[in-house]
Amino acid sequence: PIGRIEGTSSGAMPFSLFGSWISWATMAIAAMGVIDISADIGEYLRALDAAPQWSRDMKRLREGRKAVFASALQSIICCWALLFASTVTVSQFTKGIDHRMVLILSGLSRLQAATFVYFISVKTPRWVGIYHSAGEKRVQAEVDEYELPALRFHVRWSVAQYFGFDFFLLLPFCGHPLSALLGVIGGFGLSTGIYYARRAPEERQATMALVMAFLLAAFSSLLFARGCNYIQVVWGKGRWMSEWVLAILSFTIWLSSISLSHRRMWHETEMLAMSERGFSAHDRDQRMPMSILYSHFIGSHVTLWMQSSRQLGHPRDSRQLGCIREGSNENKLTSPLNKGASPTTWELIKIRCSTTPSELGLNRGEVAIWVVVCLAYLFLVVVNIGATAQMKVVKENFHSVHEHLYGAINEGPVCAFNKVRGEIATFDDRQKARAAGYNVAHCGACGACSDWHNMGLQHTTRKYLAAESARCAKKSLIGGPDAVTKCLNEPPITFQGKCAECWTEDIICARNNCAFIFLQSNLINTVGNFQVGSDTITAATCEEAMCELVFVPCVGANRRRMNIQSTIQRPGDQQCGIVDVGDWDEVFGDDGVPTDSTRDSNSEEL
Repeated sequence: PIGRIEGTSSGAMPFSLFGSWISWATMAIAAMGVIDISADIGEYLRALDAAPQWSRDMKRLREGRKAVFASALQSIICCWALLFASTVTVSQFTKGIDHRMVLILSGLSRLQAATFVYFISVKTPRWVGIYHSAGEKRVQAEVDEYELPALRFHVRWSVAQYFGFDFFLLLPFCGHPLSALLGVIGGFGLSTGIYYARRAPEERQATMALVMAFLLAAFSSLLFARGCNYIQVVWGKGRWMSEWVLAILSFTIWLSSISLSHRRMWHETEMLAMSERGFSAHDRDQRMPMSILYSHFIGSHVTLWMQSSRQLGHPRDSRQLGCIREGSNENKLTSPLNKGASPTTWELIKIRCSTTPSELGLNRGEVAIWVVVCLAYLFLVVVNIGATAQMKVVKENFHSVHEHLYGAINEGPVCAFNKVRGEIATFDDRQKARAAGYNVAHCGACGACSDWHNMGLQHTTRKYLAAESARCAKKSLIGGPDAVTKCLNEPPITFQGKCAECWTEDIICARNNCAFIFLQSNLINTVGNFQVGSDTITAATCEEAMCELVFVPCVGANRRRMNIQSTIQRPGDQQCGIVDVGDWDEVFGDDGVPTDSTRDSNSEEL
């Protein structure tokens, strides 16, 4: 996953076999990509062999084959370079990312990999030829109508469309390049296994296919269970169920769903065997078998070139493997363009843009799901980059701000009163206040909140002020500062006058400087964490580092300066130790967690 854990010790990291050097999502997508791209390359080679204008001239046929391989290689290199540059850029901008987000990304990576392996497991018997599949088949180009430039364009587009489909699915995860290499090796290994399964005796084909499918299903279920475990650590460790119970439950549910998918495919195969003339679910000679080079997800079927060449009467070694898609009108590639002048690049782009979803085997609903997932991943990347940048600034400012505000909290000016609900004034230090017959209300000079009503709220709202002020902060997203001030003026807070304005300015400052940290906190289960420290950067930590140099002098009175213990635990050296009030309950009372009926009465009493 993006970033590395730096200086984080809280939160138990689940055991990971490969640590942070492997991205399971990258491995699974790379393995699937090997099959996708191989299928398209094989399809173009088959189409060249079948097109008379190419096959009649061996020199021209060799040029076409060379163009297919060269164009595919060019597209692969360019797309991988773009993808690598993008993920490396994301990685650089997210160094030092919150360790909880690392756990979330690790879990998402495994869940995404489990989904891809799920599809591979279900499709493996199709590729071997055990399951039948039907659907609309689309093809990439009409090579018997096009010249080399158009052929090169179609090959490049066909390869690039898979990278385009997977780009946003890979963007949040930038594992070591070893991940992609292992995925490619796995893809070729799977293709090899399917190839030998197809060449095995008929009585062994079903066994080999289903064993491979079962192993893939078990591996997918393990990935799914581990992904759930990573997310459980952040969102519900010990809250919902134990780690082992969640692992067993998630493994069982996922494996059951894969089994149901296999059962459905087998049932469809049996039904088609009974309904289609000449088709038998177990007689591979009576139907066109599927190639091991299978397209993406629900994509079109592909066939062995040796079967197609026999139908066309085209002589070729029957052991050589190529592929085309079924349902292509006598194995020719179709296109909206007619014979005549070569199409322009713009015409080719319009054709491919309109047919790409079908070529990927996606219906409208699946395209909509893909768009939503891509937007969610893009949002995740933007939030992580923004939050990481803000966290770096917070770490730079945090210690200096704390030293300035609380390094010598018991020294310097104090805000004091001569009697309860009496006069309140600022003195140069505690000694001068005591000499004048005043008692220290809080460290630091008096401010907009240093009156009896607003100081009383610091005590009576101590158990919920942080959460309520965060609620008011959300109103700034739509209503702006006026909506925040109005919220602060109303129960259960009821700040008055300039005090509410100081709080509003602080909230707007936090919104401008800590928005991404706040958004990330909603994803990593820290939105209600108001603890402040340099090791764990929360929205509260960001507010202190970025806004309190202005906020604290503005309000004057706050809980630390008044030595009030709240739900936020503070170090002892950050609490004012010279306050002359031993128990604020004797001054303001203690309402505890207020109800709607007591909040208004508290305000009137104060």
